[in-house]
Amino acid sequence: MNSFEVDGVQYFFDDVKRNFTDSRLFCQINDGDLIQTAQRSVIKNLHGHVYWLGVPATHNRVFTHYLNGQPIRSTNWMAGQPNGHGCQGIQVDMRNSLGFWLDFDCADKVTTVCEKRLDTSGAHRQGLAASPSAVASAVTSAKTAMLSDAKLQQFIKSVDHLNTLLTTRSKESAVSKFMVDSMYCANGTEPRCRTACDLCTEEEAATSTTDNNKLYSCCTQQCICETN
Repeated sequence: MNSFEVDGVQYFFDDVKRNFTDSRLFCQINDGDLIQTAQRSVIKNLHGHVYWLGVPATHNRVFTHYLNGQPIRSTNWMAGQPNGHGCQGIQVDMRNSLGFWLDFDCADKVTTVCEKRLDTSGAHRQGLAASPSAVASAVTSAKTAMLSDAKLQQFIKSVDHLNTLLTTRSKESAVSKFMVDSMYCANGTEPRCRTACDLCTEEEAATSTTDNNKLYSCCTQQCICETN
């Protein structure tokens, strides 16, 4: 893994070529996201690479903001770009150091460059994926502005119950690696996974209660296998 830091942000990449979806998943599993800057002091460190830019893929060739919601204030499109059709993402071509932007099919495979902000102490946040409790805490914080006090309390109780279940599962066996023991990679390596939790309906939570006003937390997992 190659990495460098600029202004409190760590940027990292490896030698594996991935499509747009897998590139973003790789970054998220490593506690980051796709690179979301065209700052020269950053991209000069990526000379020789072509990589996905952290801008939402689109089918209409309209790119207005980065994945973090910040507007794109300046662009560096190559002449005649964008000109693609279907699912398109932005690739940055640093093979000639000019960093031109091109829109490419989302299935195209290029270098994955991720960014990850450092914590306030300047230390890296460790780990390949957030723990269940950390995920639950983040979800609770994100929902605070969206839920009434009563419903928020219901959701917090739901998340606490989820944490209890996950903790119990991890104590019972060694198959607590985000409960993906049935998934194996063809090259013999273990899959790298992340867990995401959100509000869900009673039916989705597969519960037998009939209280339609109760909130539930449902978790899904996404895993990828690394290529040697």
